[in-house]
Amino acid sequence: MTIGNVIKKYRKNKGMTQEEMASRLGVTAPAVNKWERGNTLPDVALLAPVARLLGITTDELLSFKDELTDEEMNQYLSKIQKDLEAKNFHDVFLSVKKKIEEYPNCEKLIWQAAVILDAKRMAIKLPNRDNYDNVIFGWYERCLLSEDERIRNQAADSLFHAFVWKNDYEKAAHYLDYFSLENPERKRKEALVNSKTGRRTEAYRAYEELIYSGYQHIQMVLNDLRILYMEDKNHEMAKKLVKSRPMLRLHLKWANIMKFVLVWMLRHGKRMLCGRHSLCRKYWIA
Repeated sequence: MTIGNVIKKYRKNKGMTQEEMASRLGVTAPAVNKWERGNTLPDVALLAPVARLLGITTDELLSFKDELTDEEMNQYLSKIQKDLEAKNFHDVFLSVKKKIEEYPNCEKLIWQAAVILDAKRMAIKLPNRDNYDNVIFGWYERCLLSEDERIRNQAADSLFHAFVWKNDYEKAAHYLDYFSLENPERKRKEALVNSKTGRRTEAYRAYEELIYSGYQHIQMVLNDLRILYMEDKNHEMAKKLVKSRPMLRLHLKWANIMKFVLVWMLRHGKRMLCGRHSLCRKYWIA
């Protein structure tokens, strides 16, 4: 909201006319009118008197805030998406850039706006798509400094895939450091880089470890759940979990199948996608 809009809003809330406000501030009514229209701004010396007259702080008068509310954020992101469908990409890009300059500390805005613009420029045929790299990648880089781990990880993920797409695997690998060593996504991304840079043995070994660690994790979770059912005297559900072991063995069989498929793909450089099973889709290597 501009200063003029703030003045107009709170002046009306106070039930004052432009003439009354002008009289109390010692200025002319046309001057107040110009403020509200956005044609001119109040003199710096008048900011405090205007704020006091309207019953607000100077920060409110200047619309100063570091963050957008969740509602404001959702509305603006929705607007970006609608604008991208109806307007020129470059015009929307410049509008978003201006908004980010207005809220330079709003990490969620920077991250999500960057993702939306990045996805759109990849989806349409822009003759100068790479020209936007410095700005969009710069926004992601700023998000890497966030105290919010989710924002850091998402920004690192976006940068990783951006450089994989550019076949710059050395640069892509740099962003793996933003994922903890315990994060399976780090191992999966490392495997992807290895598969693209000739380290096939390391790649299929990592994929194999991911499959088996996932299977073991499911086993542990189901066992903990069985214990919880037993403690709550829900023996029927506990028995059902015990009876589910044959299904777990089936999953293990699938893990062995996927191991074979992954090794075959990595050795022969082929693409393979069954399309029928979620496991096939999950572990497909592009």
